[in-house]
Amino acid sequence: MPPAPRRTHRKSRAGCFACKKRRVKCNEQGPPCSQCAKRQIACVYPEPDRLGAPAVQSNEEEDTSLSRASSMTPSNDHQSRRLLELELMHQWTTNTYKSFCGESKPDYPIWQVSLPVKGLKHEFLLNGFLSMAALEIALTRELSGDSKYGNTALEYYDSASSTFREEITDITPEKQEIVLAFSLIAMVLGLALPQLLKARGEQPRMVEHMLVHSEMLKGVRLISSQHGGQIRKAPILRSQKAFEDVPKGPIDPGTEAAIARLNALNDQRHDLSTEPSTAPTAAEHAICQKAIRYLEESFARCQDPIHKGHALAWLRLAGEDFVEALKDGNSVALIALMHWGVLVERCSEGFWWAQSVGKNLVDEIADLLAADEDLTLASSISWARAERAAQRNTVFKMFSNLVLSLILSLCTVVATCVPTSKIINWFPCEQNGTLPFTCGTLIVPFDYTDPASNTTLTLDLVKVNATKQPARGSILFNPGGPGEPGRDFVVQLADSLLVYTGGVYDLIGFDTRGTESTIPFSCYDNATARAFSTVKTPIFLNSSDTAIGESWAAKTTIADSCYEKNKHIGELIGTGFVARDMMQIVDALNEDGLLRYWGLSYGSVLGETVAAMYPDRMDKIVLDGVLNPRNYYRGYDLQQLVDTDKTWDEFFKGCVASPQGCALAQHGSTPEELKNKIYALLWQFKYQPVAAGTDIVADIIDYNLIKQAISAAIYNPSFWPPLAAAFHGLLTGNLTTLFALEVTLAQPPIFPNHGPEAGLGIRASDVSLRTKNLNTLYPLIRKSFGLSQLLGDYLVSPALHYAQWRFKAKGAYEGSFCDIKTRNPILFIGNTFDPLTPLISARNASASFPGSVVLEHGGHGHTSLAQPSLCTAKVIRAYFVNGTLPAPETKCETVFPLFSNGTVGEALGPLVNETLMKRSVEDGDVELGAAMAALSSRVPRLRV
Repeated sequence: MPPAPRRTHRKSRAGCFACKKRRVKCNEQGPPCSQCAKRQIACVYPEPDRLGAPAVQSNEEEDTSLSRASSMTPSNDHQSRRLLELELMHQWTTNTYKSFCGESKPDYPIWQVSLPVKGLKHEFLLNGFLSMAALEIALTRELSGDSKYGNTALEYYDSASSTFREEITDITPEKQEIVLAFSLIAMVLGLALPQLLKARGEQPRMVEHMLVHSEMLKGVRLISSQHGGQIRKAPILRSQKAFEDVPKGPIDPGTEAAIARLNALNDQRHDLSTEPSTAPTAAEHAICQKAIRYLEESFARCQDPIHKGHALAWLRLAGEDFVEALKDGNSVALIALMHWGVLVERCSEGFWWAQSVGKNLVDEIADLLAADEDLTLASSISWARAERAAQRNTVFKMFSNLVLSLILSLCTVVATCVPTSKIINWFPCEQNGTLPFTCGTLIVPFDYTDPASNTTLTLDLVKVNATKQPARGSILFNPGGPGEPGRDFVVQLADSLLVYTGGVYDLIGFDTRGTESTIPFSCYDNATARAFSTVKTPIFLNSSDTAIGESWAAKTTIADSCYEKNKHIGELIGTGFVARDMMQIVDALNEDGLLRYWGLSYGSVLGETVAAMYPDRMDKIVLDGVLNPRNYYRGYDLQQLVDTDKTWDEFFKGCVASPQGCALAQHGSTPEELKNKIYALLWQFKYQPVAAGTDIVADIIDYNLIKQAISAAIYNPSFWPPLAAAFHGLLTGNLTTLFALEVTLAQPPIFPNHGPEAGLGIRASDVSLRTKNLNTLYPLIRKSFGLSQLLGDYLVSPALHYAQWRFKAKGAYEGSFCDIKTRNPILFIGNTFDPLTPLISARNASASFPGSVVLEHGGHGHTSLAQPSLCTAKVIRAYFVNGTLPAPETKCETVFPLFSNGTVGEALGPLVNETLMKRSVEDGDVELGAAMAALSSRVPRLRV
């Protein structure tokens, strides 16, 4: 059958090549024209001299597309086509594929073998490989003006892209990786197109090509906005970080000055003071300001070879309004684009497909604006020209990371462009602390893993200013839990924390996700329902023969209740997101971009996680009461019990050694005798509870109530005397002493707690432990019972929650805690006798961070704050003030003896006075003593 006659149409003499190729009417309003914008394809117009060339008369319309092929293109005979394809596939599998691989050789098989095999089933992907291979030959081997391989590259790309447009209408999970692979090819071709034009002797118009590049990015972003979460998991992106996770590096002084000039030019050209009512002027200023801010961030983040490709996504970060400003010829926008050209030139050094892209862009804009006599603008042009001419010695073994980090940047660009505030809104707030403080809010992404979402979250913060100005920066705090209110901690203890940290830093407290007013995590409708659930759920699994089964069943209902009431936030409160929130705070503080942090108890896991995610952004980090991060994320940390019973033994030893301060001492002459009596007492109340009043919930004294008192008081030696008094009361029939201890242990928060189940929600969603069969947990339960007679049945109890939890935290850190080299070394602190975070955990955690140091605090209780040491306090202060670390194996002894009469402050008084009498007191010793006393009182709130 003879071929059907071609459909005639009105020719577009000045139209784009793509419309000519497709034989459709071009509106000639681009680039991009409406047809290309609609299909999200490259839109390129013929150069002016070609438009003036005489037309060749023919019965068939002349094909003036850049994708026309020479005599060796696949449109000729079958044999030459096959030979060409064989040559191109050989080029791909021996050389070109490396342009898309990661730094490690394990990535090679993906691009060399796996994806080409998939290309056999998806012709558009195979044609993409052939196009890239031909492109590489054209740009690295061919010197002729009319590149046959360049034409071949464009023809294969033309064929592939038409099919690709059909494929992206239905992206299945099986197609995601191949769609991503071809998207990379399309963008590389778009950036390389000016080189092909230059090879033909044509002068490429770089600004227009960058606008085309912007449209290409827009198309890929549309794909990634729907499938970004899955795309980021693709094997070809496994070595890459999202843009917001790339550490910021220092910007060189010349670039810093250039950015400052650019901001000044923006203020000058869009002078709001002279035209306050001119809306377009204000809008243009804001558009360019946003673009400049992201440009500065790109200069800071795109410095290491692995993540330089994020620079290529700047046009998408700058936004569509900025692209429109470029099309309108806005001079500030053009100068910003010229500065981006400098960044591209720096990042593309050694990339065959991006040769001179940045240089040509700088030259074209400089020539375009040469007539402008503004001195600021002239200085900007001079800097850009000098930078693009500078010789750089960066050499990369592979080209892939530039491409891969670009696509990952596009996968996260929507989330990055969520209207987060970037500036903390500080405001006066009601004072209820020892020092004046300021409240603040910061808008951050609600879900860091959802690039299509514009939903945000408001973090609540407090700040206490440094006593010595100007401040050196800020320190963030997390008091543990998880779920303890960070604002409350800083407000209550600001004066003491300022002394510990030298008074040279502002103190920042913030409430993590799930706590207080920050998307509070609550599983019950009211306090009554919560109380009833608590009564029905055994906390101590050895409290009865049926406690394990009852606890399992109760926690099944709790898991279901928490799931039903928190579906919208249950996956969004994990430690990985909190770590990102912390870095958002650091960025918004607009200091040096480095994190300073003091984390206690669970706060140590948060610190270990943020240090693993952002090692290059760590300044001074103190982690006290340290959990082993590997065990934490597994969901069962038997290492926590290593020193529990040893600490319990110290309770009885201290009692016998200081009988004047220990009411229990009169009931035995040796530590072992006293311990046996208390265990006998526990067993008695386990089987014979006693009613001490009329309230069936609050007035029943049993095994659980006594164990709860022990588990709370053992955290802090200052509560050991009242615990001993409670034991004495129980042994002598005075039941009120136990209730008095409970009152002593209670501490009302300054800020109301609206997320009472935050600790459960955070940790349960963090950990990997999951099972539907209780029997699988019995070996773990038995091991826990065997490791600690005192609290083995308590610390294993949460595992029954974790196993049945229905949420899994998004954005969790999935990397290794091994050989993490932080910018500055971390200070770990572990107690000799800590009932829940033993010294061995601090040593194991430190081993993950080369250069870090463990300080042994020779005290009892949880964290070094529990039983203070002037030595430890001085180490912490020296570290924050001077960056000085203690020598390895340093041990600081405590100054607070066990079972001393009175408060910590009273116990410290004679020691400080003795110091004053014997020698000249060191600067700040008296202040440190008072600060130690105040901080010690806080320890019972630090839960793990």
